[in-house]
Amino acid sequence: MEVTPIQTDGNRCAFGHYYNNIIVNNEDIKELWHSIDHIHHEFHGLGDYVIKAVINKDYDAANRYLQEAREKSHQLTKILNEIQDILSRK
Repeated sequence: MEVTPIQTDGNRCAFGHYYNNIIVNNEDIKELWHSIDHIHHEFHGLGDYVIKAVINKDYDAANRYLQEAREKSHQLTKILNEIQDILSRK
C-alpha cells in the first residue's frame, strides 16, 4: 500500500510508443492489432484508480483494481500471442 511511480498514460509507455507507430496493413491481423488499443488504455487507466485507492488507504479497492489490471494484461498477452501465431504460420 505504497505509491510508486508507474506510467498511467498508455501513449507514453514503451509499448504505447511502439503500438502507435506501427501501421498494420496485413488483413489477417489488422482487426486483432486494433483491438489492443482500448484494452491497453483501460490497463493504464486502472493504474490511476490503484493510486487513488492506495492514497485513500482503501486496500480492498486497490487490490480489486490491481486484479482488473492483471486481467487486462492477460487479455493483451493473449491477443499478442494470437497475432504471433498467425504471423508464424505464413
